Amino acid sequence: MEYWPTGLVKRITQPDGSYATFVYDQAQRLTDVTDTLGNTLHYVLDDAGNRLEEQTKDAQGTLKRSLSRIYNQLGQLKTQADAAANPTDYAYDANGNLRLITDAFGRNTLQEHDPLGRLARTLQDVDGIKAETNVGYDTQDRPLQVKDPKTSGHALHVQRLRRYP
Repeated sequence: MEYWPTGLVKRITQPDGSYATFVYDQAQRLTDVTDTLGNTLHYVLDDAGNRLEEQTKDAQGTLKRSLSRIYNQLGQLKTQADAAANPTDYAYDANGNLRLITDAFGRNTLQEHDPLGRLARTLQDVDGIKAETNVGYDTQDRPLQVKDPKTSGHALHVQRLRRYP
């Protein structure tokens, strides 16, 4: 691994010789990534460091993927759109927790948080299949159980290896 004089990562080389190089702006924020083959990822940032645009190009410079983002006055993601201008919109509750996601097809995903701001319930496709996921936490804020539609309504209990006290 190579570093810039600032301490930021300049290049990561894998055992097979492939690598990725990283370029930063004057504020030490990542703006560009290039791989061994010449594929690039470029970020356009606002003054707060939010990624306004993201473009992935192949070695010939052909645009392969593009994302654009709009942020609200609090710096929260408001809208994200792909190269075809298909938007995904985000809305937040009064505490700043993500509350509602509306995808380009108009499907809504509702998120509810407990009084401590932890994700407690997700309802996907609110007007369609209504796939519900619930999360319970232990006294140390660790997810204790997850109940999702794929488990036929049964709660999955999270097991942990308690190696350290």
